Amino acid sequence: MRGGPHAMLGPALLGFWDAERVDRMALAGNNVTSWTDLINGYTVSQATSGFKPLWESTSFGGRPGVRFDGTDDYLEMAPSPLPSGSAPYEVWALVTQTALAADAGSKMAFSSGGTSGALSRRVLRAPSAGVNRASITVPDGTSFATVRDDVTDFSGGPFICRSVFADGASALQVNGGTSVTGTGTLAGTTSNRLRFGASSPTTASNFWQGLISAILVTDPLSAAQAAQLTRWGKDRGAIA
Repeated sequence: MRGGPHAMLGPALLGFWDAERVDRMALAGNNVTSWTDLINGYTVSQATSGFKPLWESTSFGGRPGVRFDGTDDYLEMAPSPLPSGSAPYEVWALVTQTALAADAGSKMAFSSGGTSGALSRRVLRAPSAGVNRASITVPDGTSFATVRDDVTDFSGGPFICRSVFADGASALQVNGGTSVTGTGTLAGTTSNRLRFGASSPTTASNFWQGLISAILVTDPLSAAQAAQLTRWGKDRGAIA
C-alpha cells in the first residue's frame, strides 16, 4: 500500500483537509459546521445553516466527500493562515465538478487572500468556448493572471488538480496531464480569509458545485514528490 501524503511530503505538507477523516469535522446531521486540517489544526467553518455543505459517506466514488451546492455553500477561516505576499505554495484539490458548461461564470473550490482577484489566489472552474475548464488566478497586487487548462473537459470527475502559485512560474496540472504554465508576477496576496467553495471577498460568491474529497496545501514540491502525490490522488479517486 502506498504511503499517504504525510509520509510522502513530511514538513512540506502545510495543510491537509481530508473528507475521510470525519473525526476532524463538526457535523450538524450531515451539514458541515467545521472542517479541521490534519497538520496545523487550521479550521474552516460555517455558522449559517443554509450555507453549510454536506458530508456524504459514499458519493466520491464510494468514498466520503463534502458536497457544495453551487448556490451558497462555503467554509471559511479568517484571517487566512496560509503564506501571503509573494511566498510560493501549491494547492492540491481532489474534487468533482458538476456545473454545466452553459452555466456562465466561475466557480471556486479554493480562495485565499483579500477582497479581489488582485489580492487572492484562486482555484476554479470557468467555461471557455462552451467547455468547462480548470483554472487558477495568480494575483500581483493590482491585477491577476489566469492559467487555464484548455485540454481537459473539467466536467464530472473525479479530478486531482495541482495548482502551483510561484512568481513567474505558476502552473496548473489536472490528473497528471500536461502542466500549463504561466509567467505572471505573484505578489500582493493578503491574508483576509481562506475559503473553500467560494471567493474570498467580504461577501462570498462564485460558489463551487460538486464534491471536495481533499484539499492539500504544500511547499513547492520536487518532481518526485509531485509524482507521488498525483499517484495518491489518482488511486483515491480511481482516476485512470
